[in-house]
Order: sequence, then structure tokens, then C-alpha cells
Amino acid sequence: MGTTSVPAKQAWYFGNSINLKQTKNDILMGNVEKLLNILLGLFKYEGLPDTIPYYELEKLLLLEGSASIIKVGGDYYANRSGLAGKLDAYYHPKEDIIVNPWIEGGISDTRKVDNANCVLIFNNRLRTSVQDILLKYAHLLTETEITLRQSSKLARVGNFIVANDDRTKSGAERMLSEIEEGDTLSIVGGSSFPDNIKSIPYETRYDIEGLTRVGQYAEKSFLKEFGISTNNESKSQYVSDENLTWEFEPSRALITNMFEQRKDDLEKLNSLTGLNVSIDYGEILKETEKHYEDVMSQYQQQEESPNEEVSEEGGEEDADNTQSE
Repeated sequence: MGTTSVPAKQAWYFGNSINLKQTKNDILMGNVEKLLNILLGLFKYEGLPDTIPYYELEKLLLLEGSASIIKVGGDYYANRSGLAGKLDAYYHPKEDIIVNPWIEGGISDTRKVDNANCVLIFNNRLRTSVQDILLKYAHLLTETEITLRQSSKLARVGNFIVANDDRTKSGAERMLSEIEEGDTLSIVGGSSFPDNIKSIPYETRYDIEGLTRVGQYAEKSFLKEFGISTNNESKSQYVSDENLTWEFEPSRALITNMFEQRKDDLEKLNSLTGLNVSIDYGEILKETEKHYEDVMSQYQQQEESPNEEVSEEGGEEDADNTQSE
């Protein structure tokens, strides 16, 4: 009876799916994907056809700036817009080049926009994507992560070793390797070894805590651009109203713009196609708003009656003590 080999520990859980050596581009793409995944929860749709998953529509809007809702056969699909042709009074294209080899065996067509067969939906009033915002913060997070990783490595370097010849270099490398692995140290022969090797002190201070804060600040700033607050602590832990505003008050300028544009375009879609699609803020935005209102209510109560009960009790006790004396 044959034996069955058990995979190594790393393969047991992950197989060969994890690349243990990451390039800078790998880290950058990971950060873009992480931030984009967060944005996919900004809005909640109701009434979309089964052929249009909300996240596929949102990916097109967020990354492309627009999406074409097209009718093929009896179904509706969200497709990448290829705007072209004549322009309207505001220099907006009036035609859409539809290309998708996988819908109904393939489709390649040019359609007039905003009719029952082709309705445009835009990400915001300027009809632009959020790629610039995604990349700005993804680059900042990536640079911070790489610097933090390099800093943690170089923090272990106390000295640079200089060897005068290849033999001395090989011996020093073997000793360092044995030290790192915890092996018994070998004996390095040759009376000239101590004379042929030198060490240069290497001392540089790394503010690892500061780098960590930069990464946290970048991620928090990204979320605030889209009206999301990440802080769940109370006002009492902050020393100023400026901190209160920064930590809790959601920035709704951009997200309101995006929401209103989607709402208007969905109303247009419904009127042209007979669909009944609606949109609302997602749970992440609703929780942010609720948290902000709770914190502000708590703060206002503290401002209106600071230590009121303690002051009254203390005053009564002082008056009693005075009379007794």
C-alpha cells in the first residue's frame, strides 16, 4: 500500500497561490484592489436586472467614469462605454460604440445614447473616474510600506563588514550565515583573517512609529474623501474641536456628487426602459453618519453641562463644612 505525502505547512493552507516575493508593482496593485473593494460598498442598489450585478456596474463607474446599460435580446447589461460621434450643445458625444464579444455570441454596434437600447450612467457630474484618487493613495501606502519594511531590515544592521580578499569574504559570510541559522560556529583558519577584515559602524535612526502613522493617515484620508470615518473612539479622548471635526465629521461633497449623478441617471434609465431601479447609501456610509451624530450629541451634552453634578455636590459639601466650623 503506497504512502501519501503531506504537503508542507505553507502548501497545506495556500497551495502555490501566494507569491512570497513581492515586487513594488505587486504591492501597489494590492493597495489599489484593497481601496477599490472598500468603494464597492458605498452604494446599495435595488431592482437591478439579474444580468447586471451591482458590483460590475460600480466597477465600470469607478474605474471608467461611465457605463452603458444596453439591451441585447430581452436582457440588459452594463458595458464599457465607447463614446464617439457627433456632439451635443455641451460637447458631449451622442453615440456609443458597443463592443463585447461575450454577450449573446458577440456584439459590435454603434447606438445613439439615452434611448431604450443604450442608456448612459456616469460616476459624477464631471463624468470622470476615481482612478486618480485610487492611485494617489495607493502610491502613498505603497511607498510607506516599502520604507517601513526596509527600515525594519536596516534597523538590524549594526556594522558594515569590509573584506580585503575573496577568501576572507567567504569566511566572514559563512560565519554570519551560521550565526543567523543558530549553527555551531566554524573555525576560520589563517593568521591574516583578523587583519583582512574590518567593520564600519552603521547607525541610522528609523522612526518606525512615525512611518506607521503616515500609513494610517493616508488610509484614513482616502476614506474621508468618500465620506467614511474609521474612528470609533469617544470625544473625551481628543483635546480640541479641530480633532473632533477631523476624526468624525464625514466629508460628503464628493460622495453627494456621485450619489446624485447615479440617482438622476437611474431615473432616466427607468423612464426609458420601464425598469424600477433605485439607489441608496450603503451600510458603511449610513454607519458613519449615525456614528457622527451620536458623537456630536454626546459632545454637545458635555459642553452644555460640564461636571454639573460634581460641582453641585461639591458646593453643598463645602457649605456644610463651613457651617460646622
